[in-house]
Amino acid sequence: MLTVHTGRAWVFGANVTTDDILPGKYLDRPNDEVGPFAMAGLDETFGARVSPGDIVVAGPNFGMGSGRESAPMALKLSRVAAVVA
Repeated sequence: MLTVHTGRAWVFGANVTTDDILPGKYLDRPNDEVGPFAMAGLDETFGARVSPGDIVVAGPNFGMGSGRESAPMALKLSRVAAVVA
């Protein structure tokens, strides 16, 4: 079955780190509260402007760096439908 997502595309460049996705200053928060801070390392307003179903588009090495588990959780909780990188 084909799934179609519609939403705004948020385009980021190559080499986006987990610290860009969720900066270290937000790591003191519980994982279920990090959604509003997704992508704050590159765009502090992303969490307030992203809408359910939006798509993150990025270049090579998206999510590089540490194995920070809260970085993908932040994207999920921001209600991003998909990441294409």
